[in-house]
Amino acid sequence: MKTKRWLQYSGAFISLMFLIGCATTSSESMQRSWNKVQAEKKSPLRLVVDHSQSNSQSVVYVQDWAGKPGETAMSEEYQHEVAFLVINQLCGYGEQEFIEARIVNHFQTRWQEVWLFHDPASAREDKVSGLTLYFQQSAGSETIEMELFGDCHTGKRDSLSFSQ
Repeated sequence: MKTKRWLQYSGAFISLMFLIGCATTSSESMQRSWNKVQAEKKSPLRLVVDHSQSNSQSVVYVQDWAGKPGETAMSEEYQHEVAFLVINQLCGYGEQEFIEARIVNHFQTRWQEVWLFHDPASAREDKVSGLTLYFQQSAGSETIEMELFGDCHTGKRDSLSFSQ
């Protein structure tokens, strides 16, 4: 499973490098393309402009968490009895390490959130890892199915710089 995930990220990175190499491709269209692929994969990460490092000569993009901070749509009961339990079993962290929920989208029968956790095993400088939680209500019932996307221990935060 780790090999498959590595190949997916390698393929995405190669595609990104191809896009960067095309003279007619602007950095904004590269960002949109990259983020579209990440959204389709339900990745917890997106590329955003780092305004603290960008200037009139260059634009710097960094990986940051998808969504906006907000309240989870999940009931407290489901959080405690299912979500945190599953995350703890898979990744080794849970409710005590929980930082915040970030809302990617909330629709009537499905919603997607990125949950952030304090994680000493994260390769990021801030030692935070994130998972995408995707929930879908089964048609004609009250049953909610949950899927997790992302690595338990988030990798190093990448950045890209483009001259203008």
